[in-house]
Amino acid sequence: MVTLEHLLKSRDARSALQRRLLHDNPGKNLICMTVVMPGSEKRNRQSLTVASAAVKALREVFGEISVERDLETGYEAYLLTALPVE
Repeated sequence: MVTLEHLLKSRDARSALQRRLLHDNPGKNLICMTVVMPGSEKRNRQSLTVASAAVKALREVFGEISVERDLETGYEAYLLTALPVE
C-alpha cells in the first residue's frame, strides 16, 4: 500500500531526477511518462500493462528511453530528445 508520504517522496525524487537530466543534457527536451492511478495500489498488472504499451510507443517514435524506474509508487520512464518544442 502506497501512502501519501510515499507519493510525496516519489514526487520529490522525480522532480530532482528531471532537473538533473535537463542540467546534464543542455539543449535537449525531456519527456516524462508516468501512469497515474487512483487508490493506494500504484503498481499492479493493469498499471504495468499501460506502462509497457506507453514505453513501446515512445521507443518506436523517439528511440531509446534514457531512464526507466519500476517503483512501488508507479512506473516512470524518461526520454531525452533533441527534437524542437513546437
